[in-house]
Parts: sequence; structure tokens; C-alpha cells
Amino acid sequence: MLLGLTGRHYAVPEEISHGRQESCVPGISERIVSLVRSRGVSEQELDHFFNPTIKRLMPNPSSLQDMDGGANVIAQAILNGVKIGMVGDYDVDGATSVAIMQNFILDTGHPSELVEFYIPQRLEEGYGVSIASVDTLYANGARVLLVLDSGTGAHTVIAHARALGMSAVIVDHHKVDKPWNKPDAFVINPCRYDDTSGVPYLCTAGLAILLCVRVSALLNAAGRTGLPNIMDYMGLAALGTVADLMSLNKGFNRALVRAGLSRMHVLTGLAGLVLGVKGKTLEDNFPILSASDLGFSIGPAVNAAGRISDCRLGSTVLTSDNMQEAIDVGRKLYDLNIERRKIQSAIEPEAMAIKMRLRPETGALESAPKEATDCDNSENGFDSVAFEAKLDSICGQTQPDDKFIVVYNEDWHPGVIGIVAARIKETFNLPSVVIGAGGKGSGRSAHGFDLGSAFIGARQAGILVAGGGHAAAGGLTILPERIDDFRAFLREKTRDLVKQPDRLDGVLPIDDVTMSLVREQEAMEPFGSIGNPYPVWLIPNVTITRARWVGKEATHLSVEFEGGRSRFSGIIFSAKGKPLARLYSMMGEQVSLAVEISRSSYTGPGGSDINIIIRDAFVGSVTL
Repeated sequence: MLLGLTGRHYAVPEEISHGRQESCVPGISERIVSLVRSRGVSEQELDHFFNPTIKRLMPNPSSLQDMDGGANVIAQAILNGVKIGMVGDYDVDGATSVAIMQNFILDTGHPSELVEFYIPQRLEEGYGVSIASVDTLYANGARVLLVLDSGTGAHTVIAHARALGMSAVIVDHHKVDKPWNKPDAFVINPCRYDDTSGVPYLCTAGLAILLCVRVSALLNAAGRTGLPNIMDYMGLAALGTVADLMSLNKGFNRALVRAGLSRMHVLTGLAGLVLGVKGKTLEDNFPILSASDLGFSIGPAVNAAGRISDCRLGSTVLTSDNMQEAIDVGRKLYDLNIERRKIQSAIEPEAMAIKMRLRPETGALESAPKEATDCDNSENGFDSVAFEAKLDSICGQTQPDDKFIVVYNEDWHPGVIGIVAARIKETFNLPSVVIGAGGKGSGRSAHGFDLGSAFIGARQAGILVAGGGHAAAGGLTILPERIDDFRAFLREKTRDLVKQPDRLDGVLPIDDVTMSLVREQEAMEPFGSIGNPYPVWLIPNVTITRARWVGKEATHLSVEFEGGRSRFSGIIFSAKGKPLARLYSMMGEQVSLAVEISRSSYTGPGGSDINIIIRDAFVGSVTL
């Protein structure tokens, strides 16, 4: 076990192969194949992993419970000229699912006035399908209700729709209550307890693709010709899959994302969104995108609208048939994401400080929580007793040995708390929940703890007003006076939680850091944080030769290091005030580095073909 400067523990990787000898996969070294095997990919699955195709990996849509019934409802509506009303979530998965279904329905020849979508406004209406959304669609003529990315537990709302005479189809992938009573609708959800399809890793966008395939087959059987090419919608499915943090380890998801990345330009709305977010115009070449672009650039821009602005913007741009308008909306979403970052940057230090219960004079954080300034008396100085009392009112009954984090502040914008929860989880390496205005909360999990099921359990116990999600993430609504009850509930649920060490994917001698290795590593694309994260290599026993602060505000640390016959430069992003800033004063010392390596996009003078991001460092010589 290695202890990094960040305080994280790492399991020392078993040495399967140091060299570049050939493997059972042509053109890929044994080092890379061994890495993939270590991620749970069997020998029989290796070819599908490195060569994922829609044709070979698409599951039978009919294997999902209620797929045939739900697809028949949509097909009959198209054949008989019935209006279809959709309700989608305000996140990327919801927006892409709505866009997949609307593009498909229109491409079958269904009139545009006979399909409509409704996206709830996050702050005013909350999450999921509602009676108000059903009433709006019904009043506008919809007689088929298609709910996307919510609805599995919406018994009252679906009953209302059925009483109006609407047929109802639900496509969802959120955790199901146990016991679960099915709403009066066709419920396509691979997380149903009676579903044996084996595709619980699909998000709603992926399920929407399967629904389109089944509907298309029914239309074809009914004699409808000129049906759309469903491959055209793969870019939308890729965006939804990556942004919703679905596993990219194996299965249909890899094929969806691989196919989608090469088709981001096909649909007008999606292409315009990409160009706008990337700052391009109609005259520019369409950019080559990777999964990281979807996860860290395009996806967050779409989500920004759902977090702090008009929640319809994401679905609106993705269903647009006007390229310039789509580019303009893409630019607006980019600007909204910048605004979202500013809101987040104001909340994040407060949440961190509340967790750490720090007084501002410690200097451990660059900015103190707002609560500290409330306790700053200009005549008598900082009132530490008042500050502790203030923190007690926010932190509640937190205990030192808790295996989770729950922080709350009524002043926090509920649209960004999920991102803050992710940052806190990364910093403290524990399941983390952040609760903001209106008791709206969001959580991110760690160490295999099933957060979505925990939220469902707390809701069933009467602690939460609402709650649910996936294993890795979830959302909730809670009354402030029940937060300590919620902490007690999580304390019991995490009692046996064992913190797992972080992963090092292999030992990489510095002389083996080559473009050949980078190219082989690229065969593992698409990468995703769940199931197939970017490899983290241990480069052992190198010497730091130079370190300097870089960036507009000099917050990033550039570190040059050498060993063997090689010298490289790596970057530590946002290192100022963080543990890895220690490397700045370690000139001439020996360290080992945990790094990610990739192809560099910088080709200017003095640039290298290889980009190295330093994730952690280990002081002294490492013996393996």
C-alpha cells in the first residue's frame, strides 16, 4: 500500500507485464490487454471491448419487460395520427432522450404538430412527471403520454393521465422501490425486479434507442416505408450515456458511445450545440470529439440550463432544425456553464469548510465559509464560540468516525449542489450529500455504497420527503429538522462500509512513456469514470528538475522530472493551496508519480506529443 501526498492510499498494482510483447489482441500490447482484463473484462469479451459495434452488441429490445407493449402504443399513435406528448427530465439524459424520440417520431413522417415535449422547471416544479405537465399536454391534444427518465414510481400522476383517457409509456432507469407497485402504464426499466434483460447499465437515452428499434420494426411490419436510420441518433445516445455516468466497461454502452462519437455532426441540433459550445462557426471544420469532451464540455453546458436557467434549453437545441439557431443556443449554454461555475466556486469552499469545521484564521482554505463572516465582530475580533455554534447548527450531529458526509446550508443554490457533492466526495473520499435551498439535496457515492437505494430507504422510513437515484448518485428532498435523522440513518447504513484504496493501473517505467503506448491506450476508448476510467500509471523513482506556477492566475503547477534516458513535464491542475503544491519546493528530490498520459493537443514550440497529468505523488524511493 502506498500513501500519496494527497492523503489517499493506493494498492500497489500486481506486475502482469512490463514489456511490449504481443498479446492475444492484434496490435495491442500485453500491458494494455492485462489492464483491461483487470477491469473485469473476460477473455471472451476482449474482442467486443476493443471493437464494439452496434450490430454485435445491441440487445434484443423485446427482452425488456413492457418493451413490446410500450412500442406498440407509440407505433399505433404514429400509424393513426395520434398526438404524442413527452415529459423529460431537465438533465442531459432527459434532454437527449427527448431529442432521440422526437427526431425519430418526426423522421417517420409524423406531423410536427402531433408531437410535443414538456420539461419541468427545476426550481419551480421539481423533478419528474407531474399532474401539471400531464394536464398541459392533454390540453394541447396529446393522447399518448411518453415519460422519459422518470415515472417509475409516479402512481398518482399516471393514474391521473389514465383517468383522462391517455395511454402511458414510461422509459426510465432509476432504482425501483422494494416492494414495487407498477403504475398503470407500460414501464420500460431494466432495474425492475422482474426484468431479466441484463442491461441495467443503460441510461434512458440508451433505452430510447432500443425503443426506436422496436417501434421501427412494428412500423415496418405494418407496411410503413421510408423509415429513419436509427444510427443517426447515436450521437445523442452517446452524449446521454457519458453525461449520466454510465459504465463504459463492456456491453452496449461502449458501442453506443463509439458509434456516437463519429456521428455528432449528423443531426442539426446536436451539431449546432457542439459548434456553439466549442466556439466554432459554420465555416469551421467540425471538431473531432472524445468521450471526455462529452463529459467535461458538451454535457455540462446542457446541464447548466437545467441547473440555473430555462430547463427547456437543452431539449430545444437538440431538437432544432436550424443550424445557426442551434449554434447560438450552444453559445448561450456555454455562457450559462461559466455562470454555473461561478456559483459553484462560491459554494464549494463553504461546504468544504463546514465539513472540516475550520476557523478562517487556520488558513487551511483560501476562503472561509459565509457563516464565519457572520461571527466576525469588528470591535472584539473573531468570535470563535459563536462560529462553533453556527457550525453546529449547520453540521448537526456529525461524528468523527462517520463514513459519509452530509452538509447543509439554506443559502446554497440547489442547481449546483450535485457538482459540489462530487467535489467533496473526491476531496474526502467518502459518500457525500450536499443539501441546499428548499431542502433539495444531491449525493455522490464512493467505495461501492449504493446511494440510490439508501435514499429510497430513507424515504420509505419517512425521513425524506422524496429520494432516489442510482448506485453512484442520487437526489433527495428533506425538511431541515430531519437532517440529523438522515445522518443517523446513513450512519447505520454505512456501518460496515470499508474504504477501498485508490487504483493504480500498472507500473510504467519512465522510458516506456512513448507515443506507441499512448496509441495503444487509445484503443481502450471510450473512457468513462464508471467501469473504464482513464488509466492511472505509477512512474516510479524519478527526480524533480524544475517546478513553476503557470496559468492565468498561477494556480496550476508544471513539474519537470527525469529518470533513465527520459525527461518529461507534467501538470497539476488547481494545485495552489493543495497538498501537491509541496512538489514546488522539492527540486532535486526523488519521487514516484501517479499520472494519466494522453495525446497532447498542443503543437507549439517546445511542445511534446505526450500530455501528462499528475494525480498524486509519493515521496522517496518506491520499492516494487
